[in-house]
Amino acid sequence: MKCCRGNSTILLMVCLILMGWVLKPLSTQASSKHETLVQIHRDPEPTKRNSKALIFVHGTIGDPKDTWTGSRDVYWPELVTQDQELTDFDVFVFGFLSPVLGDGPSVVDIAKQLNSQLAIKKILPPTPNGRYQKIYFVAHSLGNLIVRQAMQSKSLYENIDVPLIVALAAPNQGADLANVAQHISDNPTLQSMSEFQRNDYLKALNENWLIDHHLTEVACAYETKAFPAPENPGLWRSIADFFTPQVGYIVSQTSAISVCSPTRKPRPFSTDHVWIAKPGERRLEDFRHQWLREQLTMVSNVQKPFTIKLMDSPLVTYDEELKKQGKLNSHQIQDILRDINLDSDPVPIDKKWDSTDSDYIIRQKPDLIVIHFSAFWGLPMQTQDYQGRLAEFINTILTETNSLFLIYSRWREDDLGKMKEYFFENLWAFPNQNRAQERVFFLDIQRITQGGITFDLPNPTFGEQAVKDKLIKKVKTILELKE
Repeated sequence: MKCCRGNSTILLMVCLILMGWVLKPLSTQASSKHETLVQIHRDPEPTKRNSKALIFVHGTIGDPKDTWTGSRDVYWPELVTQDQELTDFDVFVFGFLSPVLGDGPSVVDIAKQLNSQLAIKKILPPTPNGRYQKIYFVAHSLGNLIVRQAMQSKSLYENIDVPLIVALAAPNQGADLANVAQHISDNPTLQSMSEFQRNDYLKALNENWLIDHHLTEVACAYETKAFPAPENPGLWRSIADFFTPQVGYIVSQTSAISVCSPTRKPRPFSTDHVWIAKPGERRLEDFRHQWLREQLTMVSNVQKPFTIKLMDSPLVTYDEELKKQGKLNSHQIQDILRDINLDSDPVPIDKKWDSTDSDYIIRQKPDLIVIHFSAFWGLPMQTQDYQGRLAEFINTILTETNSLFLIYSRWREDDLGKMKEYFFENLWAFPNQNRAQERVFFLDIQRITQGGITFDLPNPTFGEQAVKDKLIKKVKTILELKE
C-alpha cells in the first residue's frame, strides 16, 4: 500500500513531517551528542544487583523520550521500572540522531554507536563474568534493524547472552513509506528500509541473522491501523480524520513478522505504526505493556546447547587404530557424547600451543572442558612439567571464565584421590581452593562398576562400552550444575 496517494512529493513530505512531530526530532532532538545510553533508575533503588539489562531502541526519525511516551506522559521505560514483576531488569534507553529530511548516520553507523555505548556502560563486558549476564532489547521500527546489525559484531557479544528481542513493527522486509521517502530525504536509514526485492542490505542482514543468531528469540508485534490512526488524542484526531484517506500502513504484517521466532506467536496491536510504542493511560494495565511483561517473563523455549571443548595431545591417544588414523581421544569422546544437547569441539594440544590458544578457549566461554591429565605432555621445554602446565592452564581458565573441568586418565580411583590432593594443595595458586574443587572433576576410565561388581580394565580405551557409559554419566552429572 502506498503511503501517500498519487506518490505526490508534497503529500509525502507532509507524511514525514507529521511522523516527525509525533516522534519529535525534526533535527537533533535525540541529545546534544546525538547518541546516548541513559539508565532509567527505580525509586527507591533496589538493594540487589541485577544481572539482566533491558535496552529500548527507537526507530528512524524517532527520539529516546518521545518515541516511548504515550497518553498522559506515560513513559514506557519508566513504566517497566514500576512493574513489580520486572524488578530483575535494569532499564536503559538508547538514542541517536535521525532527522526527518536532513542527512544522518546509516544503520551500520548507528549500530556501532549502540555497541560503543553498551561497552562504555559495561553492559557489553570485555571478559566473562561482567556486570550483566543477559541483555534484552525492545526495539521500535528501524530500531530492530539497528539491534540485529549491532549483534553482527560477534566478538562484542561473546561474553553475554541475548535471549530476546521484543520487535515492534519491525521493517524486516522494508517499509512502504521508505520506498518513496528515500527520494526526498537524505536520511540513509530510509534506504535501509526500501523495497525488499531490491534491498541487498536487508536480504544479507536477514540471512546472517537466521544462520548466526538462532539462540536469540524474536517476539513480534505489528500494527493493524493506518497512520495516523483516528484514535490518537487531541489535535491528532482532526489531523488523522483529514489525512486517513491518503495514508497507509508504514510496515506491513508480512514484513513485521518475517524473522519472528516460531516459539513466540506474533501479536496484532490495534494501533498505528507510531502508537504501537506508546503506552496508554492504563499504565501497567495497558495492552502493550502487558504483552511486553509476558514476553520478558516467559521462560525461553530455545534450549541452548552446552559448549564443550575436548582437549588432548596426539601423543596420548589410547586407541592404536585411532592413532594410525591421525585422530585423538577427543574424536572418540565427541562421538560418544553426540546424543547429548551440546556443541563439542576437539582441540588438539601440539608443539605450537601457546598463550594465544588459551585466549581462544577463554573467548569461547565453554560450559565444560574435558581434558586429558597428560594433555600437555611432550611440549617443548615442558616434558617433565606437564602437570604444572596443566595446572597453570586450568587456573587461567577458572579465573577468566565460569567453565567447569573434567580431567580424565587411566589412573585408578585410589591414585586419583592422591592426584586431586596434589593438584589442590601443591600446584594451584587459585584464590579460592574450595570454589576450584567445585568446578574441577576427575574421571578414572580404568575402574569400572557393573552389577555391583568393581573391577579394573587393562589399558582401557573409549571404544569400550563400559567406559562410554561411565563418561556419559559423568558428563551429564556435571552439566546439571550449569542448568
